[in-house]
Amino acid sequence: MQRRTKPTEFTRRQMALACAAGLFARRASASSHFQGVEINHVALRVSDLTRMEEFLRTHLGSPGIIYERPSSRFLRVGRNFTALFEHEQPRLDHFCISVKDYAPDAVEKKCRALGLNTRRTETWVYIHDPDGIEVQLAHVDHEVDAPVVRPAPATSTFKGTGINHVALRVTDIDRSRDFYQEHFGLPVVRQSASNCFLGLGKNFLALFKAEEPGLDHYCCSIESYDPAAVLAKLEPLNLNARQHGDRVYFDAPDGITIQVSSEDHQP
Repeated sequence: MQRRTKPTEFTRRQMALACAAGLFARRASASSHFQGVEINHVALRVSDLTRMEEFLRTHLGSPGIIYERPSSRFLRVGRNFTALFEHEQPRLDHFCISVKDYAPDAVEKKCRALGLNTRRTETWVYIHDPDGIEVQLAHVDHEVDAPVVRPAPATSTFKGTGINHVALRVTDIDRSRDFYQEHFGLPVVRQSASNCFLGLGKNFLALFKAEEPGLDHYCCSIESYDPAAVLAKLEPLNLNARQHGDRVYFDAPDGITIQVSSEDHQP
């Protein structure tokens, strides 16, 4: 997901034809219902809370920030975090988009008025996209200043610096693209028949066409990313490490896929 193409020079005629064919990335919608700012966090359902917590600490160097309930953990990664919830059916559960001027009552009211499948807790609002993937909305600094209650380990396989992107499997690329543009104002970075990449501040969403929708994987940026060096570190650890181009993936417990990337990785 780190593949880049060389810039192409266009004549005026070629540019007009490209625009007419819809080949250029769309601008962010100026009239979206909410203004998406960045990815705030990802949430995982895990079968063994301690095992996943230690895995993320060992391989991404994540410190713990919130330990209020015995069935959950929250681990810092840069200004983002990973939320872990113990559950007998493990999977990537949801992701959270920080939006400008978040106020839960107003956000809930607008979401319900728009006919969105909406869930509300005391503080947070969740909606479902066209494939039923749950998206949480939060304010820009949600848990950014939460104090560390369990320091990062002295050494770790990698040093995580943030959540770079989240990848979704969707049944209709155009429908999902339009949903995230209409509701969060996300611009199209590039699109093909089988995928679409949407900008989200310094992050992005990746949409991949699939028969079975859901959250596919998430990507953490790490310090000093070099794909060959990363793969060399992972291969002895028996984590099903694999490289596709200059992208590296490995499996966390419960079969959850994590990608690692450079801090400036873009599609």
